[in-house]
Amino acid sequence: MKLTRTTDFAIRVLTHLAREEDGSTMPVLSETLAVPYNNLTKMVQVLSKAGLISTKKGKFGGVQLLREAEQISLKDVVELIDGPTMLSECLNGKTGCSFDHDCKIKQALSHLQTQINGLMDNVTIAQLK
Repeated sequence: MKLTRTTDFAIRVLTHLAREEDGSTMPVLSETLAVPYNNLTKMVQVLSKAGLISTKKGKFGGVQLLREAEQISLKDVVELIDGPTMLSECLNGKTGCSFDHDCKIKQALSHLQTQINGLMDNVTIAQLK
């Protein structure tokens, strides 16, 4: 499993906003976090629609966390951007594997997946700031 670049950018933005009580502006976020401005605007829209941040246009506008950093888990961000983590396609239940009913590999991967999700759920943006 590898986090996408967009997920990495989203985590960076959220941790930066958690450190800045008054929020930040898009140009400052882009420059400070080395996130291309075009990527940033698309990602901010996604984070805003999910209710994680608020945006305000204009001279005194900017971007702020909408939820407390302690209430946003790493799992929340990863799943928002990349969808549910999936170690193997066989875990989604849509493959027609003939070994599905008694597959020890699937059982092991499922157990690992549960552990990974639990670990990511226990890491908050507040802990990363």
